[in-house]
Amino acid sequence: MIIEYKGKRPQIHPTAYIAPTATIIGDVVIEAEASVWFGAVIRGDHGRIIIGARSSVQDNVVVHVNARCDTIVDADVTIGHGVVLEGCHLHHGVLVGMNATVLSGAVVEAGALVAAGAVVGENQHIPAGMLAAGVPARIKGALSEQTQQRLKEAPLSYVAYGSSLDQAGPMTNYVVDSALVLEAISGHDPKDSTSSQQKVPEWSKLAKSDVKGLTIGLPKEYFADGLDPEVKATVEKAIEELKAKGVNFVDVSLPHTKYSVSTYYLIATSEASSNLSRYDGIRYGLREKSNNLEELYMNTRGAGFGDEVKRRIMLGTYSLSSGYYDAYYLKACKVRRLLQKDF
Repeated sequence: MIIEYKGKRPQIHPTAYIAPTATIIGDVVIEAEASVWFGAVIRGDHGRIIIGARSSVQDNVVVHVNARCDTIVDADVTIGHGVVLEGCHLHHGVLVGMNATVLSGAVVEAGALVAAGAVVGENQHIPAGMLAAGVPARIKGALSEQTQQRLKEAPLSYVAYGSSLDQAGPMTNYVVDSALVLEAISGHDPKDSTSSQQKVPEWSKLAKSDVKGLTIGLPKEYFADGLDPEVKATVEKAIEELKAKGVNFVDVSLPHTKYSVSTYYLIATSEASSNLSRYDGIRYGLREKSNNLEELYMNTRGAGFGDEVKRRIMLGTYSLSSGYYDAYYLKACKVRRLLQKDF
């Protein structure tokens, strides 16, 4: 959602990626190849926010400003899930770990790492190439050159995996809030070929009604061997609480559940193979040094991918290849349809 505020509309480079449920407001500049992921909020109401080239603003990040300080994120910065930034300056190649907070006037210099959950206080200075951790954040030591290089590469490691499997799931404190978010993110998006064209129900109205008399099905396949005891106990507690409020429970069967993992792996690896094919070092992605075209192909194609990623690319390429597409990928898509019909 892109929102103008007090005459200022966000400026977003055409090559930047903005997830459908991200919200960008006011005096905000998103530079080339930056990415802003699901649930992130970038609010330029009292000053300017700049997200530098190739920087990654991950899920549920909140970036805002105050009257005293703009928020500046330089190029190649990774901002982890759930981070809060206010009026600070993150220099080139910084990584801010999940759920950390960087407050007004703080400066994190190039190549530094702010650990998950840390709080960088107002006007605090984190020197280049250092690790800062704790509440309040304290310098724990220098990062190795190898770690600093990985920080530079981190923003580029977030790429499309299994496009048709992507699904945003809101997490809220209250059912009504979840219903409101779901209404906002549901429905057809002309720029997203995987979005549904079904009419969006008014879930928030349903969520406000009394649950007495409601009937809920309990799939027996979901209570099979291997279920975490803590998860099972939590679900059973919720069932008892809802029964006390007049909810009826019935046992149901979703018979195709047993095929779900196999179906997932076939579809996910196939789509990963297709999505990652662009990273050939010629049209897009990392390019290794080489003396000729053959060396370029040989040196580059596997560079930057871990063993598990390579394994999944090979599996996906196999299942999409001539003679195997119908037997594997197409069959998996048909089973996915059966899984949907179970519901």
